[in-house]
Amino acid sequence: MRNITLPPLCVDLDGTLIKTNTLQESILALARTAPQYVFLLPFWLMRGQAYLWRRLRQLASLNVALLPYRLEVLEYLEREKYAGREIILISGAHHTLVERVARHLKLFDHSLGSDDLTHLVDEKKLSAIVERYGKKSFDYVGNSRADLRIWKASRHAVIVSSDMFLVSQLRKCADSFEHIKPPDKLWFKALFKAARVHQWAKNLLLFAAIFLGHRFNDPALVFSVIQGFVAFSLCGSAVYIINDLVDLEADRLHARKRKRPFAAGDISPATGILVSAFLLFGAFAVAIPLSLNFAAALATYFALTLLYSFYFKEKLLVDVFLLASLYTIRVWAGGVCVGVTISHWALAFFMCLFLSLALAKRHSELTTSASLQEGKLLNRRGYRSSDIPFVLSYGCVSSLMSVLVIAIYLNSPDVASHYRRPSLLWFVCPALAYWSSRLWIIAARGKLDEDPVLFAIKDKISYLLGAIILAVVLLAI
Repeated sequence: MRNITLPPLCVDLDGTLIKTNTLQESILALARTAPQYVFLLPFWLMRGQAYLWRRLRQLASLNVALLPYRLEVLEYLEREKYAGREIILISGAHHTLVERVARHLKLFDHSLGSDDLTHLVDEKKLSAIVERYGKKSFDYVGNSRADLRIWKASRHAVIVSSDMFLVSQLRKCADSFEHIKPPDKLWFKALFKAARVHQWAKNLLLFAAIFLGHRFNDPALVFSVIQGFVAFSLCGSAVYIINDLVDLEADRLHARKRKRPFAAGDISPATGILVSAFLLFGAFAVAIPLSLNFAAALATYFALTLLYSFYFKEKLLVDVFLLASLYTIRVWAGGVCVGVTISHWALAFFMCLFLSLALAKRHSELTTSASLQEGKLLNRRGYRSSDIPFVLSYGCVSSLMSVLVIAIYLNSPDVASHYRRPSLLWFVCPALAYWSSRLWIIAARGKLDEDPVLFAIKDKISYLLGAIILAVVLLAI
């Protein structure tokens, strides 16, 4: 029952009720579903944010059930609702989106948002509230400096922010205020996590060229590969951020990936785009001085990763071949970096091995999602749960093919010209066969991490076998 003695409570949406920004998320949804329109965004914005919202509403849609809501704010609103308070959701987002959020949460009596003519922010937002309820006759829940003028006109201010300077400003101008402090999140720690620095280990593949070409004793070449490693690592982090922004909704449906910084709302999409651009600039600033050919290789890698994120990720089998190619490009780029030609044998071996790892990644994802209905497509993937046996068998075959490529290579005349004791290299085959077979047994048991490279990084037996293979190769030289 409505308690008429309590003033109405007006609640902001972006940054207050949810951790993220609906305009930024709508732009990402547009980039995901209709990327050809992204280039028109500046022209739409020139006609005003109301027009921008109108176009976004027509071309993109957000799943409001998946938005990262602030639990502490929801608990506060539930208490106020129980007390009989009239609660209004008001935002500069388009009114259709605001209405959908209000209907989803079932906590609001009314909702107000921007229409095709009026962008409901700042003075217009304040005017809409005062016109409806009068000055000092409402309470307001907000989170930013833009809300100060509304708080000044309110009876009671509620601030949802970790910005203590803003809290002190509000204390000076508000008649009374209440502070809802979100859980502390270190933004730089979240950015570090989003950049996935641990994945830089994959770029050690660039060193394969000087190792296979027996040039690892040349300090100048080693330093060049280190520069290439830095360039690929910065580019890789930029790509991971872009990929997470594209996959926001898919990640929020995933039991583990929903905790990623962008999916959880710990970092805004705008910050992600800026950081990604900065990392990408740094990558090419390092790559271009090395050589234009290496910069072209890096650009090829970046272009393919974009194609993967926006399109090929959802294509059956094409995705795993492209993933395997992205790993192999690292090996090839390492050769370009120092002017060492990678043999066809090496490229064939790496392609088979990385195809197996890409299939292991998909197998792990399918196994994790095995509780889905039979025949249902894996989210943003072209696979069904019924494909698990095929992916398992195809992955095992690919891993054994990589061993076969080495075995055939050991019978080629090239081996005798590069190694003094080539017969020792035969020990590489059982070591690699054991490693790949063990990986697939773990995958078949459903115990493989969704990223097999991370599994290898954390696995002691992988380090032991790697040391054995390295020792064998060094003894054979």
